[in-house]
Amino acid sequence: MGYYVDFELQIQNVDKVENLGESVAELCPDLVDSIQYNGGIAEDEVKSGFVVFNSKWNERENELIALSERYPELNITLFCRGEDDEMWVEFYKNGEFEEGTVNLEYSKTTLW
Repeated sequence: MGYYVDFELQIQNVDKVENLGESVAELCPDLVDSIQYNGGIAEDEVKSGFVVFNSKWNERENELIALSERYPELNITLFCRGEDDEMWVEFYKNGEFEEGTVNLEYSKTTLW
């Protein structure tokens, strides 16, 4: 099932790979559907290295592992914020996945 999440997808080194748009269409169909549903053009947005959208993207781990496996030079970071304001970050590199937590800390004032 899943729930809606605000995603910010950052992909480094997109300029170092060829046929990225075609591979995303092949390996990441749910990502493509989500981008298009939110009014974007998947190939252009992925090639830019920065994509922001809101979706239920349940297959993201499988899709991004496959993409990072095909293009080991890519550094993929996915920032996530769920409906309940839970925040986490996911990292993908060379077919591997790592999830991190987000710790928000407000700065202290210097006024008192």
